Amino acid sequence: MKWPTSCISGIAVIVFYCTFTFTSLALYPTAYSPITNWRSDLGNSGFNPVGAVFYNTGCILTGIVLFP
Repeated sequence: MKWPTSCISGIAVIVFYCTFTFTSLALYPTAYSPITNWRSDLGNSGFNPVGAVFYNTGCILTGIVLFP
């Protein structure tokens, strides 16, 4: 079965975003919990000085790919 390009790119965007988010999470300097932290803390250079670049890059590239 041949999948349409939009389906393949949609799956790729999800994998792409998750890869950048989990990279940022791995570089978070303290214990991260969704109960005590916002997801945007991953992209805040004050809270996550090294990993913020990865999270923000992933969000920007995901937005570019999803823009029609």
